[in-house]
Amino acid sequence: MSFEEKSNLASLAVLVLIFGGYFAKLGLAAAEGAAPGAMPGLAFGPVFFGLVVGLVIWMIVTHVVLAALFSREAEAGPDERDRSIEMRADAEAGYVLGFGVITTLILLITGVSGFWIAHALLGSLVASEIYKGLRRALAYRFGGA
Repeated sequence: MSFEEKSNLASLAVLVLIFGGYFAKLGLAAAEGAAPGAMPGLAFGPVFFGLVVGLVIWMIVTHVVLAALFSREAEAGPDERDRSIEMRADAEAGYVLGFGVITTLILLITGVSGFWIAHALLGSLVASEIYKGLRRALAYRFGGA
């Protein structure tokens, strides 16, 4: 397993854990019928700031640990296959993001509250990043760059 593949899997895991937990909490609160403004612990601004800070910290920690454990592989840098996999995953993730943005625009037109619009946009961005990580992981394991 190359360093790029390990890095991708670590990033994917951090992204899924942090934002998966947030969206699970949001979904449970919404299923219980809580109004957006009354959702405890889900005031979007401060929580989003905390999510981003947590994401950055965990990404740094995981990559520092990976670089320390696999220093020779990390120094080599990405090769042509890594760049090809990255380009394909980026291109395909763009379609996921575009679909999410168009869906969010439809929600905006139908009069959905700003709270849900912001979360739909955030969800679109996170979904595209998760798709990109999954696409890279599959390409590393099964080919298809």
